[in-house]
Amino acid sequence: MFYDAIIAGENSLLVIAAFIVLIFFKTRWKIVAFLTLISIGLNGLYDSFHYSGLIVQYPRFFGLNIPLAWLGTPATYILMRYLTSPSFVFKKKHFFHFLPFVVRLATIFPVWMLSVDEKYNIIIQNYPRQYAGNLKGVMNFYPLAIYINVYYFAIGILLYKKNRMARKELANPGGKPLTYTYYFVWFVCMVFSLKVAAFGVYAGDNIIVKNALILFGFVYLLLFIMLSYFPVLVKAGFFLSDESEPERTYLKNRDLPKIEQDMALLIEKEKIYLKENLSLPDFSAQMHLKVHQMSEYLNKYHHQKYQDFINHYRVEHAKTLLKTDNFLPLKHVAYQSGFASYNPFYQAFKKETGLSPDEWIKKT
Repeated sequence: MFYDAIIAGENSLLVIAAFIVLIFFKTRWKIVAFLTLISIGLNGLYDSFHYSGLIVQYPRFFGLNIPLAWLGTPATYILMRYLTSPSFVFKKKHFFHFLPFVVRLATIFPVWMLSVDEKYNIIIQNYPRQYAGNLKGVMNFYPLAIYINVYYFAIGILLYKKNRMARKELANPGGKPLTYTYYFVWFVCMVFSLKVAAFGVYAGDNIIVKNALILFGFVYLLLFIMLSYFPVLVKAGFFLSDESEPERTYLKNRDLPKIEQDMALLIEKEKIYLKENLSLPDFSAQMHLKVHQMSEYLNKYHHQKYQDFINHYRVEHAKTLLKTDNFLPLKHVAYQSGFASYNPFYQAFKKETGLSPDEWIKKT
């Protein structure tokens, strides 16, 4: 009973965390995080409810947890896509990940419609170890186990690739990118939790296995909570030591004042931004810098991406033209300001000024 209370307590925390994410978080992935937490938490609560013997007293709740395992696993995968890929967008095709959940929901619905007496008879015949020596129970369990492991394997491949990319792009030589390394540790813990839980099906009365299951449950919960607050902890310097390596830079040993002088010459005197289809490689070559050096310089010292930086000067030039001649066709203004067509000119102008070109003319 003590162990069941602990498991019920930790899964209750997951359910509470699910509603905290849903209510207080303002992120585009909060719905997926809610589905992940709520399905895992409710499934764990039901397991403690079942194996504590309460299911015998309340047979009407039989089978309520069965679809949850088919929901939590794809939701976890989609959540990891959000957390590891800032550009990830949930599309219609991603609903196919939840198709097995819908199918399982449809197939279990007739069981939910059984009378309380029929549910009670099923429970008495199979309780407490419905999988032990029960071919039908085993056949129900293994497809779910395979399904879960396929998704966890997919998550592992995803994190492995992201971890390798992070080592190349984010970390200093020999350093460790904290974010993706942490995700990988979290994933490994989930897999081990699953394996111990699977053995627990056949050795649920073994005190060693039960203790191991509880231990991994606590570690899993701890990592999940830390994962939720990971960006906050990193910003607070929680994971950084005094011996942390300096920030990686491509501008080491470069004369930064000279770069600024060269840029001023190109921008103010030569007006290079008026060159149509001026690309970042072209601009970098004019500055005698490599592309990644130019990009870092603009991001770090001008706080702008390349296209926004160039468009700023193009829009300023367009505003000068419009002040000089309000009747000049806007397409001509766009071309004379370095834009390849009217549409990017319109978008850049509105982004820079908050007004369309026509609105800006009327206001001035």
